[in-house]
Amino acid sequence: MSFVPQLALVAGVMFLVCVSPGPDLLAVSSHALSARRSGLGVVAGVASSPLIWAALAAFFGSLFVTIPPLDAPLWMHGATLALVTLVSISWFSGMALLFSTGRVRRGYARVRRPLDALMGMVLVALGASLALAC
Repeated sequence: MSFVPQLALVAGVMFLVCVSPGPDLLAVSSHALSARRSGLGVVAGVASSPLIWAALAAFFGSLFVTIPPLDAPLWMHGATLALVTLVSISWFSGMALLFSTGRVRRGYARVRRPLDALMGMVLVALGASLALAC
């Protein structure tokens, strides 16, 4: 039995998890803006977290437990662990390398204050809407 479709689905789901904006991307990009090595160091931590979750079985209690067939061999689960880690390392390393380039750093330096102010206003508005909803 070929497990390629299930492994491709795992890789696709993990890719969508990685590209979704969130704290992982924020950590990688902000460290990479200061230094490439720092950004890649954060990538090592960010990419190791899915591996640790999967190894502790909490990760497999989610969507990834439904993708492989029930009779999947042990190597399939190992391949899933490796694939999840590889996708995470690839995406976040690419982001760290991108955000550590001089051109991106200079561009971010120009828009940092207005962008921080905008994000601050968005967060205050979200907080206010939560407070008023109670």
